[in-house]
Amino acid sequence: NDLKIKTLEQVHNAMDAVEEQRADSSLKSSEKQVLEDVSVSLRNIERSIIREKEQDMVALLQNDAEGLKDLTEKIKQASKKFEGLAVILGKACQVVEGLIKIITTTIGVGLI
Repeated sequence: NDLKIKTLEQVHNAMDAVEEQRADSSLKSSEKQVLEDVSVSLRNIERSIIREKEQDMVALLQNDAEGLKDLTEKIKQASKKFEGLAVILGKACQVVEGLIKIITTTIGVGLI
């Protein structure tokens, strides 16, 4: 994670530097095109790193949601007085699973 963050920082620094260069009004058209190509490449790299982070988040959320489901079942079985808590936890599980589906779908469609 730290490596990804540091990589993103470096990519952002490079993007800033490219944008600074692109502001130069004396650039030839061929130079502008090269800078545009570099900018697109950096944006693609940034998206790939961010996408990977989202995929990691999905894996973590899936593990956490499964753990929460198991705990919810144990609470249901433990005592009648925990029924209200089990309902609340069940709703939380549904919300987390919904988030996982949204992230997974948007990754699959290419929106993130």
